[in-house]
Amino acid sequence: MNRKRVNWDMFKKGLQGTTAKLIGARKKVALFGIVVIALIFGVHYYVNSQSATVVLSLNYPQASEGLYPNGTRFNVFELQSEEVLTKTLSYAGLTDKVTVEDLKDAVSVKQYRSSDIKDADSYITTSYRITVSTLGLTREVSARDLTDFLCKSYKEYFRENYADNQDILSFSYDSMDSEEYLTKVDLLKMRATQLMTYTQTRIKENKNFTDEESGESFSSIQKKLQNFIDYDVANLSAYILENGLAHSKSEVTALIGYRVRMNAIDYDKEMAAYNVEQDGIEMYDEAMSAAVLVPTKNTDQEYYMSRTKTEMDYLSDDADYHLSAATSIAAEINRDKYLISQIKEGENAASKRKTADEKIIELESYVDELADTLDQVDDAYIQYKTKDYLSCRDQEKSIKDRLSLGSSLAEILIVLVLGFVILYARELKAEMKEKEVSADEGI
Repeated sequence: MNRKRVNWDMFKKGLQGTTAKLIGARKKVALFGIVVIALIFGVHYYVNSQSATVVLSLNYPQASEGLYPNGTRFNVFELQSEEVLTKTLSYAGLTDKVTVEDLKDAVSVKQYRSSDIKDADSYITTSYRITVSTLGLTREVSARDLTDFLCKSYKEYFRENYADNQDILSFSYDSMDSEEYLTKVDLLKMRATQLMTYTQTRIKENKNFTDEESGESFSSIQKKLQNFIDYDVANLSAYILENGLAHSKSEVTALIGYRVRMNAIDYDKEMAAYNVEQDGIEMYDEAMSAAVLVPTKNTDQEYYMSRTKTEMDYLSDDADYHLSAATSIAAEINRDKYLISQIKEGENAASKRKTADEKIIELESYVDELADTLDQVDDAYIQYKTKDYLSCRDQEKSIKDRLSLGSSLAEILIVLVLGFVILYARELKAEMKEKEVSADEGI
């Protein structure tokens, strides 16, 4: 009982002594508190200023299903892929100064969800919080700039790999230099036809869209492409045939002659099949060809007598198919024979070839301009349709966030309490030492 009494007295005296010292040195205590507060707030402010955050939002319909625009499974962590980070370092001018692995460690990706979502387990997020910290990474580029470069790189990666395929809009004519004139005509026509196919797809989606910058629409570009095929390419083809232009007449005529022979074989096959079907029709028993009428309902739910197909009908359809195919092949054969005769009989003058070469270069340049215009209109349409698939919105930090107010106050409290405890421990130790001295003197 006396031992407890003594311990309690020592605690009280230590506490009173500590309090008295704090009051007596209140100026020093206040200064210590100010230093602690300034230091903790300052450290948090500096650390937070070395990072930047953006909210990455997916703006296309398939995003709510967790998919890319092409229907494959979405994976946000491709933002930290080597390809994206390498390009980010290139944009920031840090390729030789920061490694991809170090940058990857500096990037964090978290789901960004609204607090009012009820069924969070089944919810598929379409927004992510991306944070980049340059603390210990680099001082040459700010965290905000590095975050912008990361978003730019990821947008490019996303469009190249998962957005609408625009490869058809790019085409190289490098391989055309050694081609024959008629082959160049076919390539020009094929190029324009590919672009027209692309515009037709876009017109089906939105026929009224117009790019504000160029004033062009998919419909206007389609008309120019159609005129290019119907007039420019057709006139070039006529000029080449009229003058029998070829780099090597023997090679061209031999190639076309081979095509004629192959088509002639196909023509004979189709005609043979046609004749077989015709023979079958003539041999068919008239008694078996009688039509059977079956009561049927039309779209208005009204009854009518439907005629069933007989075997003769099927034979007739097959015969028509083979005859149509044979007729098309015969037209190709006649055209190729005409080409051979024109090339053989043509003058093939050097001046005429020069004129054709200049015209081909002119048409190549023109169709490239149309492709560039289509690419510009298509980019504007994608932005209009999907807000460019992705958007990165800066998430500015408030003073409260920069100071990490909650964490800072907790740390300040811990430091002050710890300081008080240390001071109290020292006071208690002195009190115990004083007790020991008194006891020794009493002895």
